[in-house]
Amino acid sequence: MTVEQWIKEGESHFGAQRYQQALAAYEQAIRLDPANGANYFYKSTALKALKRYAEGVAACDQGIRLAPNVAALHYGRGVHLELLARPAEALAAYDQAIRLNLNIAAIQAGRGRTLHALKRYAEVLAAYEQAIRLGYDPNDAILLWNKGESLFFLKRYAEALTAFEQAIRLNPNSATLYWNKGATLEMLDRNEEALVAYEQSIRLDPTAEYPRSGRERVLQELERSKGTGAKYWVVRRGPRDKDSRGNFHSMEKYAGPFSTEEEAWAKAHSVKDSDRNYLERMRSIDADQAKEFGSIFLGTGYVAISDKELEEVRRRGIRIY
Repeated sequence: MTVEQWIKEGESHFGAQRYQQALAAYEQAIRLDPANGANYFYKSTALKALKRYAEGVAACDQGIRLAPNVAALHYGRGVHLELLARPAEALAAYDQAIRLNLNIAAIQAGRGRTLHALKRYAEVLAAYEQAIRLGYDPNDAILLWNKGESLFFLKRYAEALTAFEQAIRLNPNSATLYWNKGATLEMLDRNEEALVAYEQSIRLDPTAEYPRSGRERVLQELERSKGTGAKYWVVRRGPRDKDSRGNFHSMEKYAGPFSTEEEAWAKAHSVKDSDRNYLERMRSIDADQAKEFGSIFLGTGYVAISDKELEEVRRRGIRIY
């Protein structure tokens, strides 16, 4: 048989999930033409299916030595390195494949996963956006999971919650996803909903420690709020998420909760740059305008605000830290 026939034979076995026979066929092709680096990519795919990842890296390395400009070999090397939990090396391999003009959705998705492992969260989002533009499934469960975690660590909690909820619809039996959802809701001060998510996580995995800790935190917070009748906070406008127009798109809780508006304003007035006129300006601005331009953020002063008004700000798309 010729090299081409052995490759075709290997592909036939591979398609039928006979991976050991596929590997044997690809090795016959390499035996007949050992200087053809591209053939090592076929070998690496069979090794991946057999979960022999270290050998897969070695096959790609051998092919790269013979044919350094074959982008598929660098892509294959990245896949095996990722599966070996070597994300920095995997990322370098994916990037080399892109430099050789193999910019496909699977590579950008791989970059997203490896960047997530490296905790480079802003880059994770960019890689996944590029993967989706290239045709990657936007409802891929791992993509949504990693996207949610990246948004969480970037403190973009409302967006993180959306990603986790989408991932849960695809994987409703994941205790970890419900824990992620609970932690995100907790950061959004939606403690009743966080409690529900934590309890679902515990039902799915009674041995899990983190959702139990989360449940205890929100139970204590709910009890404390109930006992004090807290309704008011002192918040600071910005300075996070300032856009090119100088508008602010976030609030930071500074102090509270307080039982009365007077107590909250007393605290706000004790801080430099407090602004009692702020709430009147905020109430007068159209909600759609506020959401589009973030125009309620006219400065960086400290103000008192009720729970109800805080929820209205959040509804308008403003992040609360």
